[in-house]
Amino acid sequence: MPTYEEARNIVLESVAPVGAERVETGRALGRTLAEDIAAPWPLPFCDNSAMDGYAVRADDCRGPARLKITGYIPAGGTASVRVEPGCAVKIMTGAPIPAGCDAVIPFEETEEGDGHVGVKGNVKVRQHIRFRGEDVREGELVLPEGTPLRPPEISMLASLGKAFVPVYRKIRVAVLSTGDELIELGEPPSPGMIINSNSVAVAAAVRETGAEPVLLGVARDDLPSHAEKISEGLTADALITTAGVSAGDRDLVREVLAELGVVSRFFRVDIKPGGPTAFGVNLYVSRFFPARLVVFVLPLVVTNDSSAWSLQGLSLFALSSPNAAGAASRKTAEASRHRVLFISRSLLSFRGLRVRCHPEPMDFGWNPILL
Repeated sequence: MPTYEEARNIVLESVAPVGAERVETGRALGRTLAEDIAAPWPLPFCDNSAMDGYAVRADDCRGPARLKITGYIPAGGTASVRVEPGCAVKIMTGAPIPAGCDAVIPFEETEEGDGHVGVKGNVKVRQHIRFRGEDVREGELVLPEGTPLRPPEISMLASLGKAFVPVYRKIRVAVLSTGDELIELGEPPSPGMIINSNSVAVAAAVRETGAEPVLLGVARDDLPSHAEKISEGLTADALITTAGVSAGDRDLVREVLAELGVVSRFFRVDIKPGGPTAFGVNLYVSRFFPARLVVFVLPLVVTNDSSAWSLQGLSLFALSSPNAAGAASRKTAEASRHRVLFISRSLLSFRGLRVRCHPEPMDFGWNPILL
């Protein structure tokens, strides 16, 4: 029986890259970058003012001085005026720096009147100027392949003129619950019946990672129903089932998976709760079943929160796989190895963090530990 770390390594080593597609940059939030992005031009594109104020020559402002205003450059304007000795040019934030200028003085540090501006002196060379390429050099690698696209990355892509961006396609994850005792959400409960909360919760967790859940409904406790539903699930990129993996006479999932060509990698894990978690890989290639589909079989424990332990196994194993499956290189897969996207996705999805989930006995949560 593998430990948690051993089982998770088996999962991550079994996933394979998916294809890429191009989407509009404004619609790429939450997707994973499929190519390196280098800067086609420097940022800023030209030397520009960081303040509303006056473009001056620092040599003219060693002490108190009165400078003649000889021009005005608004944001979006052109630097057609040169700053001559003893002169200043009014300039707005973002406007290009004119020739002859080597410093900008903010309005609040000056007094303007009669076509002149008074300065107090002590102006430093290069102050309040943003220089060409100061943030990003032309040709610099800005966003490497495998980067999750959040609002800051979307902003950077737009700044680089990328109207469309290559991303890994969304992974389709089929979700299946099993058991004659299950009824669907919206149906009135009756004695001995349980609402199928697992599928709803698992689908929500899958969607939270950026993958696309495909709800298959419920497989009833007979071989034909299991075979039909699981065969449908094997057309996705991954299949997650809950229950039906223990030793009962109605636990049919493992039997049907084996008949359909799914190779078991493990069928129990040395963790509590959630030990009866199974994982397998479908290596059969046909026009119906894609290559290297992965299958997760999660335990179901009937309590007041019947989905809690299934979600625990889901957060540990299944939900760390979409990022790894979207990796085009071993390097990216290794980076994905330490991203668990379920309980604290907004915290743990920052690039560069190494995350391990530490199990606490009788705790339905998993505590992220930043290493």
